[in-house]
Order: sequence, then C-alpha cells, then structure tokens
Amino acid sequence: MSLSALSPNKNGPNRLKSSNRLRQAMRIGFAALAVAGILAGCGGGNKHSRLVNKTSILPLPTGNVPPHSPMATVGNPEGAPLTAGQTGVAPIAAAGGASTSESELQGPAAELLDIKIVEGAPIALLAPLSGAHAKAGKSLLDGAQMALFDIGNPDARLLPFDTRGTTGGAATAVRQALEQGARIILGPLLAGSVEAAKPLATSRGVPMIAFSNSSAVAEEGVYLAGFTPEQQVRAVVGDAIAEGRLNFAVLAPSNAYGEVVVAALQRTATDYGASITKLNFYNPQGTDFSGPIRSISNYDQRHKALIKQRRELAGNEDEASKRALRALENLDTVGDPPFDAILVPATSAQTLRILSAQLAYFDVDQPIVRILGLQPWDNFGNISNEPALIGARYPAPPSDKRAVFAQRYAQTFGYSPARLASLAYDITALAVSLAKSGRDADFSAASLTNPNGYNGTEGLFRFRQNGVAERGYAIMEITKGGTQTLLPAPTSFSPAIN
Repeated sequence: MSLSALSPNKNGPNRLKSSNRLRQAMRIGFAALAVAGILAGCGGGNKHSRLVNKTSILPLPTGNVPPHSPMATVGNPEGAPLTAGQTGVAPIAAAGGASTSESELQGPAAELLDIKIVEGAPIALLAPLSGAHAKAGKSLLDGAQMALFDIGNPDARLLPFDTRGTTGGAATAVRQALEQGARIILGPLLAGSVEAAKPLATSRGVPMIAFSNSSAVAEEGVYLAGFTPEQQVRAVVGDAIAEGRLNFAVLAPSNAYGEVVVAALQRTATDYGASITKLNFYNPQGTDFSGPIRSISNYDQRHKALIKQRRELAGNEDEASKRALRALENLDTVGDPPFDAILVPATSAQTLRILSAQLAYFDVDQPIVRILGLQPWDNFGNISNEPALIGARYPAPPSDKRAVFAQRYAQTFGYSPARLASLAYDITALAVSLAKSGRDADFSAASLTNPNGYNGTEGLFRFRQNGVAERGYAIMEITKGGTQTLLPAPTSFSPAIN
C-alpha cells in the first residue's frame, strides 16, 4: 500500500478566530496529524471522494499554520464556551429532551451550548456528558471537536447528545439524533448503552461506530472503535509462539473481561497448535493473589521436590553431591513451572505490580517464563520500575502520532487526554472526511469497511463486516529504561477476512 500526503484545505475562508494558545500548539508541527491517514480509505476505487485518496500518514509540517487553515480554528483552549461565530458543532441535546438549557446540564455539556449550527451532513456523537462517566464523555467530545476543526470540512455538522452513561439515556439520545437527521452515529461508550441504542439505529439504516471494546455488541452496521482483547491476545501470543514458546498459562481477572481473554487465548492456542497448561482466575478487587499464583505455578510440588532432593544429597559424602547441595541452599523450588509463557491481562497498574511481584516470589521468573500483557498496559506509567516485569511484552498501537496528538491536545484544552480522546479524534476524522459535500456523504458499509483501512493517531485500523475493528499492533517489551518497540506495527493490511 503506497502512502500519500493529504494537506488541509488551505483555500477555505478564514471562518474562525484562533486563540493564542492554539497558535502556539500549532507551531509544534502537529498541523494535520490524522487529517489524511485516518481519513483516507486506501486502495483504488474511491473515485468519488473529494477529500481523500489513499490511506496515508501526513508528514508533520513545521512552522506556523497559515491563518486561513481550518486547523487554526479549534475552540477556546481554556475550556470556555465557543462563541457564536465559531461554527461546526451544534448545541448539545440532553437525553431528557430535545434541547437543554445551560443550567440544566451537568459538567462538560454546558461548555458548548452557544455554538452556531452550520449546514452539512449531520454526524451524531453519543457520549456520557453528565453523570458518573462525564469525565470520559468530555474526553470524547474534545477529541471529536479537535478532529472536526482540524479537517475543516464545512459540509460536516457534529451533533453531540448526552447519554448520561445509562441505557435509558442512550436510547433517548439515539432517538433524538435520528430525529435531527443524523447520517452516522459515533458512540455510545459503554457496551450496555450500545445494546440499548443500536436497535433503532440499525432499523433506520444509520451506521453506528461505538467506542466500546466488547465484541459481543458488534454486528453488521454497528462498528467498534475500541481495542478488542481478542486481537490483542492473538498479537502477543503469536509473538511468543514465534519465539518458540508453546505452553501457556493465563491468570485472568474473575469478570467478563477475564472470560473473554481466556476464550481468546484458547482459540489462539488451538489455531497455532499451542497448549494451555494452566488456567486460573483472581479477584480483581483484591490485593493478595498468592492463592491462585501458588496453584498455577505448581509451587508446592516444586518446593517438595526441592526438599526431597536436598535430603537425597545430604546423605552423600562425595564432593559433587556437596556442591549440588550448596547450590540448592538459597532456592525455594526446583524445576520450572509447567508453562513457558503466562498471560496476565491486568487492567490496573497497581494490580499488575502486585501480580508480577508475587509471580516472582513463587518462582515464576523471566526469561524462563515470558510474562505477557495486553493493550491496557500501554496506559500504565513507570511499570519498568517493577523488576519482575523486565522482559515482559504486550501489544500496543504505534505511539509516535499519539504522542504528538497528546501534546497539542493538552495545549489546546489545558489537560492531558485520556485514551478515549484519540479514539474519538480518529473516528470523527473518518466520519467528517466521508461527509464530503454534505448530500454526497458516503457512510455506506462499503466505505466504512474499506479493506485497505485507515491510519490515525492510534495507528492502522479497518472495520470488518461483523463490526469489529481490526488494528495493527506493535509488540512492546519492558526494559530497565522504560519500554521499547520489539516488533513495529504493520503499515498495511493483508487482504481482509470478514
């Protein structure tokens, strides 16, 4: 797949007034981080697209962004409401009614009430802008706004709706979105909300791209932008098998996520001809995992084997036996665990540190046993400070563009982005790109499932016909100095398998 650069539309009118902080952010060279890559359906056949040609990653321009660039028009970086002259985003509708006053909204929903509505293809964003998940909703909304203004397509109209983070709120929000003519729906976030919203959307033939990572809620016409654990398992286990490791254990949280991971490992092991020799679950709310670790590592049997061997050697007077006995003095066990790789899909940094320390305590040590993780590890800070994790590996999207995105996002909005912000950016950029000239918007299944895929801040991705996003993962290894890329993420996809 060849890569081609796509520049933002520099011939458009200077529609918005940029802030000083945003101008400063632009000077770091972010300019159109995913304007091409995300946006560009690869491969031939997309002749009707005005904005995109092939999947590409933009070279990051240097210097100042011209004042007429639509990328110099993102809203107030201090988080204040955009002024009436700043176009592109419609007022937020709460799930309780068609519109809501500022006093009735909670949290970030009140920040964008006074934005002028523009004509164009309506793109609905369903997010929890109030309630328990309002912080996540703000990240989604800010990331979506950033993409909207970066691309600068005047024929795209973003319509945010508050789901309140509930199934009832999601059902009401999707109804409102459809009533306002939404051509595509971005969101909701939670799997339960997706289940509540998708029947009405699919019955109207309106595609939905949700931010959930639960493959169970995906189907034709309902796509998932999240990082599904099944593909992560396949990526990291495939790397371990390529290293020659064929006997796997899994120590998973005792919840729905853990069950999905275990099922994915079982399928992957079968496909590759590997074996799962040990399987155990731990309480994700706990802090002492010695019970399941002691069991999965065969610690007691290995400890008994050590005692037996010491006794046998102690009865011998030859020098070789004495040397062997001295070598066993500081050991707790003899023999290796019954596996050479263990998958530990921890979802918090604290849990991972405890698990890795207790694995080492019960003599599950690297490199004899390779510790494997999943993409959530990529969000943990300073895990290289845990000695037992040195040498552990996990899959992650490439980080170069996400790092640049995070820097500009922080300078624009005044806070560091959650991972959801980059997902919202990528998916909104794709939708705004496909909006084209409004009435000519192409949100068809053929366009969304372009087999060549798209390239964004979170790397290469494409949607399969079953709704699950396939992503290109790098394999990361934890070192004493941090993490390093052991195997780079792919830059193109093989032929699609739907």
